[in-house]
Amino acid sequence: MLTSGTMSYVVGDKRFVASAPYIVRVPANTPHTFINAGSSPLQLTAVFDSAHYTFKPLAPNPLQAQPAR
Repeated sequence: MLTSGTMSYVVGDKRFVASAPYIVRVPANTPHTFINAGSSPLQLTAVFDSAHYTFKPLAPNPLQAQPAR
């Protein structure tokens, strides 16, 4: 739940920008990422269905500028 600020999201194949207050539901095993899209700090709360979740980066964050090669 985004309680303060503005975020850019990618959830599966959907991209969108949301401003607080906003709730995003990410289905289990769905690739997703987010980044601050505003000029002020974010405040958010994340809820997981287990205390033992796993994190596996799949690729660089598409919302961040990648360094030139």
